[in-house]
Amino acid sequence: MGSLTNFSVIPILGLSFLVFRIWICEYKLKNALEFRRRYFSRVLVLYFCIALIYNFKNMVFNIICIWSIPFLIFATVGWDTRFLKQWKKNEIESWKAVRYSLLLERITLHLPMLVVSLWLCIENFNGFLTGYTTIENGFQAVIYLIFATIIVYTPYLVLDVRFSEKRGWPIGKNLALLAIIPWSLVYLLCIHRFFFV
Repeated sequence: MGSLTNFSVIPILGLSFLVFRIWICEYKLKNALEFRRRYFSRVLVLYFCIALIYNFKNMVFNIICIWSIPFLIFATVGWDTRFLKQWKKNEIESWKAVRYSLLLERITLHLPMLVVSLWLCIENFNGFLTGYTTIENGFQAVIYLIFATIIVYTPYLVLDVRFSEKRGWPIGKNLALLAIIPWSLVYLLCIHRFFFV
């Protein structure tokens, strides 16, 4: 069976998913999500869409997908379960008119990125990590890592109100600190892969 990245339909799916995610968050659920539209998960899923558009051949966005796996497991088990309990009760007034759209938004938030990233890591971790290209220079990989770090942390520190406005503090600080653990592991994996193998 061929690799998922051999299919040319993947970029089309990525572009369609990107348009859908922007539409549902920025237009359909703008009032219901309010400040939550800028939460970290919703930015990460846009990066996942870009990884799809690149057909998983861009190391920067692949690194972001790999790094996100522990965070996505936590978010799926913790926050999505909590959301479903609230959704079933149907007590939040601003959610009632868009109840099923909220459910669709949540189903397409963490799960697709988690499932696809896990599958690609299991199928061919080295290929997924390097964007299925040959990178001879370890320093080039370090540049990719630094760029990935900048594009992950900048929107979080600037847009996510849990950090930028300290809303629900110390959740924002704790998320930033928790993110360092898997990010450090990705750095170590990359350094090992490009300098010692």
